[in-house]
Amino acid sequence: MLPLPKEDIEAIEQIHRRWIEAERSGNPLEVFRFCTDDVRWMVPNSQVLVGKEAAGLLVHAGTEIVDIQTADKRICGSGDIAYKTSHYTTRF
Repeated sequence: MLPLPKEDIEAIEQIHRRWIEAERSGNPLEVFRFCTDDVRWMVPNSQVLVGKEAAGLLVHAGTEIVDIQTADKRICGSGDIAYKTSHYTTRF
């Protein structure tokens, strides 16, 4: 496996920053723009939510995000495949 080129890692980092900005703006449609139709949301103490429509259940009108923290962010891949994993803590 070849490591990802630096420019690919930087592009993924930029998308990650835009995602966090969209979360903080309170605009779930902007967040969903980054997702595939079969996106998986792993919510603590709940079943996995599959798809954008199911993820819409996470959105509560008028709920303001106070803070978002990320930890253990990893960007991996090889060739045409790349992925980012991270642990998120969101405080409403």
